Amino acid sequence: MTFRRCWFLGASILIILICGNLWAKQGVIHLKDGSPDISGDITDDPSNPDSVSVNIGGIETSIPRSNISSIDYAADLDAEFKARMSKLDPKDIAGRLQVAQWASDNNRYDLARQAVLGALAIDPNDAQSLQMLKTITSEMALTQGTAPAPAPANPGANGVTPVQPVRPIQPVAKNYLSDADINIIRQLEMKPTDYDIRVQFKNDVRNRYLAASGEQPRPFYAQPLLAQAREILNNGDPSLAKDIHFVSDPSSLLYFHIHIQPIVVNGCAASGCHDASTAAGGFGLYTHDLSTPAWYTDFYILQTYSYQNKSAQGASQGAQLMVDRTYPDQSLILQYGLPARLAETPHPAVPNFHQVYTGPNDPRYLLVRNWIAEMLKPSGGDYPGVHYRASFGSPTTRPAIPR
Repeated sequence: MTFRRCWFLGASILIILICGNLWAKQGVIHLKDGSPDISGDITDDPSNPDSVSVNIGGIETSIPRSNISSIDYAADLDAEFKARMSKLDPKDIAGRLQVAQWASDNNRYDLARQAVLGALAIDPNDAQSLQMLKTITSEMALTQGTAPAPAPANPGANGVTPVQPVRPIQPVAKNYLSDADINIIRQLEMKPTDYDIRVQFKNDVRNRYLAASGEQPRPFYAQPLLAQAREILNNGDPSLAKDIHFVSDPSSLLYFHIHIQPIVVNGCAASGCHDASTAAGGFGLYTHDLSTPAWYTDFYILQTYSYQNKSAQGASQGAQLMVDRTYPDQSLILQYGLPARLAETPHPAVPNFHQVYTGPNDPRYLLVRNWIAEMLKPSGGDYPGVHYRASFGSPTTRPAIPR
């Protein structure tokens, strides 16, 4: 019986092994028969010439040695990753993506993500890097192994941005943005350079548009679907927008989910002050949830939150935005993460404050700033039709900030 058949036939051929005082090592088993690689805690007992034991999700499974082509242990892969990255030029995006593919092929998605983030540190708008990071993040969320280790305090060499830990998937809360709200945000955050957004048309919206506009059907339908959607959104009656459903994300939102949100969540929300249950100052984020409604809600909260600055005498000095697209460096998402001595608007002096950036030259600061200044639409941040209020009091609309 081949290993492939053994794997799918289930418990009848699983062997529960007692490993004594042998220590298991995290690694990847590559198989000769073409079956997917197996990741887990591997116990390779020299006294057992017939099989190798691997712990997958708490279950010890016996893998015949005759079907094993090779075993790569985590420490060996870490060393190989470091060696490959050290050989790259500081501006070599393609080389980093090749390393990312190699790490992904070995089921080391934490290393793959680290390599791609290094590429994005060179060019945050590189389409191939963004697409690869999206794929890797999806794979990380689906794996049944452990999450990668937390990031070190300072970035490493060779342009490698520290990897952030993957947060476990939790049930979706009832007070997230609705699907209709998310669709509005996707439409309003779409830029002319977004070419690969997938779209669905509902309720015969295209023919309704053509009937109202008098446009000839043939040239209209000859366009790509996204171009048809853009035309309807730009030229059609606003009521038609609700029947144009975007089923994938504009690049700025995808970049937020993959790269910016982990920095923010592992910074201001990590101390327990700004998670949804505490929400100090009326600001909270939904942590420990990878669902689309959760991270879109976090994005919306960041876009709409503002803080009323006051003088020492208590007089109002105007509101300051969490994300300021006009003056990115004034964004509280940046200012509050800086050491107080370097910030124009330092974070209030409170217990358990967690500094996010070492300074304005910190790679994480620069990535967040670039996302605000270069990737978000300068005129965006207002979402007519979205009427959401979090349980901890997030505002429903972006306030007007006098300039």
